[in-house]
Amino acid sequence: MADKTEFEKLKALYQGKDMSECFATLHLTHTKELETVKKELSTVKEKVAVLDSFAENINAEWETLQNETLVKIRETVKEEEHKRIQLEMWGRKWNLVIRGIEGELTEKPRDTEKALRSFMVQKLGIQEQQVKTMIFAAVHRLPGGIAQKRNVIVRFISLMDREDIMYAATKLPRGSGYSIVPDMPPAISEIRGKLLQQRKALPEEEKKNVKLVYIREYPFVVLKARQRANVK
Repeated sequence: MADKTEFEKLKALYQGKDMSECFATLHLTHTKELETVKKELSTVKEKVAVLDSFAENINAEWETLQNETLVKIRETVKEEEHKRIQLEMWGRKWNLVIRGIEGELTEKPRDTEKALRSFMVQKLGIQEQQVKTMIFAAVHRLPGGIAQKRNVIVRFISLMDREDIMYAATKLPRGSGYSIVPDMPPAISEIRGKLLQQRKALPEEEKKNVKLVYIREYPFVVLKARQRANVK
């Protein structure tokens, strides 16, 4: 039906004209159609150019977001996390965790405190009179671990007492079954565990020259080479 209608239009357009007029009319019609197509193509190209420019801007903004904005956000989040951990470390700096002290499953905190004071005198070699004067804000067993040797956490009133205990702990013989470490947030405990694994994996001679050191800033614990004594 459409083809027949188109034929009727062409017939009406060229009927009664000679061949030259027909070609002239046909040329004029095609020229107009071609110009229309060119204009439409030009419009399409302009729209494509606008879309390409828009896409380039989007890509540039995306790269900026990935390379600058997100990096800054991650850095800010990391800094805030470090500050939070630092505050938590500060709140725990009066605490020590002591491993290896035997005790009953049903013991009360007061019994744990007696066992702790006995440990300080007998295993750490601290004078009994000094141990008696120490005042603890809290002493209790932590959950988990070997049932009869669950870790003991103690919170000191005096930081000097805490430092005395830490110093005495350095003299515990290797393999004694006892250890004393600062109380740390889980994130720092995880870092400490990984560092100890790294040290354990070192060759025996190199391992002797590396120790775990606690520092004041994040990550608060590092592996450090031991200082060798100067030989004169």
